[in-house]
Amino acid sequence: MSLNYTENRIKEALRLNNGNTADAKKQIFAWLYEDHKLLLDVTRPHLNGIVAYAMQRTLNRMLKSDEEIFEETAEDAMRSSSKKDQVGKEILKGFISKKAAQFGQESIAVPLRKKAASQKHVDVMHMLAATSRKKLGDVD
Repeated sequence: MSLNYTENRIKEALRLNNGNTADAKKQIFAWLYEDHKLLLDVTRPHLNGIVAYAMQRTLNRMLKSDEEIFEETAEDAMRSSSKKDQVGKEILKGFISKKAAQFGQESIAVPLRKKAASQKHVDVMHMLAATSRKKLGDVD
């Protein structure tokens, strides 16, 4: 299999379709189903990336299913165990979570749980909303 073989097949497809690249591309796709030499020759430069992508997709699906199973069992266990026993389970849950902070980067990580808003924050939001309503009322 050589580059000449691929080039000759492409030239043939272009000749058969009077230089129309769209139709020539369709012809090449049709040949790829029958001509495995052409398929391998065309895809060889990209095989490493294709295999890496397929492997990563499979690993992600495996991790996702493992995470869902672990979360279900962790939730069941947390309902039935004491607070002291839950600490270890929360640590383990942090290892498999996609949102877990990486070591040394905890300060820039996404928080694992939402913090309740302080009363001061709630008051400021109400004040801003009231001011906005007044301005909208003045415009009408």
